[in-house]
Amino acid sequence: MNKKVLLVLINLLISILLIFQAACNGITPAPTFPPIAPPGLSGIGNILQNALKGRIAYNAPAAMQLDQTLDIQLLLSPSLGEEELKQKIVEMGQIMEAEIQITPLMKADLKSDDPQAFAIQAFHDSPEQVVLTDAPTEWRWSLTAKKSGDRFVTLTLYRQVDYNGQFYWTMVETYKNSIHITVSPKQRWENFDWKWLAGILLTAILIPAMWRLIDRSNKKKKAARKAGSR
Repeated sequence: MNKKVLLVLINLLISILLIFQAACNGITPAPTFPPIAPPGLSGIGNILQNALKGRIAYNAPAAMQLDQTLDIQLLLSPSLGEEELKQKIVEMGQIMEAEIQITPLMKADLKSDDPQAFAIQAFHDSPEQVVLTDAPTEWRWSLTAKKSGDRFVTLTLYRQVDYNGQFYWTMVETYKNSIHITVSPKQRWENFDWKWLAGILLTAILIPAMWRLIDRSNKKKKAARKAGSR
């Protein structure tokens, strides 16, 4: 018999014996599946490119006084037009607007280039908010000037990606803008201690008045003594 044929028959026999043994022991070979690859940058990139369009509007104050507090209001909407959205901004300052790419969940952040220049307090519960279609999504911050001079605050919006049922913050900046604010020192009359001046004026008025009252009283007493001595 040919050696090659013999080797084939031996291998076939061994395979049959292994299958027979597995069947007798009730063991079924586990099926194998190809490994699931984690989300790649290319897939996420395609999602970002296909993101929806929306509009934002916000107020950008150009000037403030030291210790003055102003609010910055940011609105985002996938349905409202430019003018309609701008009309909903009620805070002071030039109204800025832009068209951006949006995702169902967006994040907005307002930071001062100099942490000591402004005190910033957010009025919204979380910087991450769901984008609504029937009403604008709003972020709002109070801005208190703490240093005079030319100052900057930066407004940044981020997109979130939903990939295969899981959410990923890719930290992709869909919008970023620096707001230039000139902070003026307080006027001298605002720094003046009016209580101190009021105290001086009140003293200057009351002391002469008291002396006049005392003088009149003394004159009346003298006049009464003279009348009694007669």
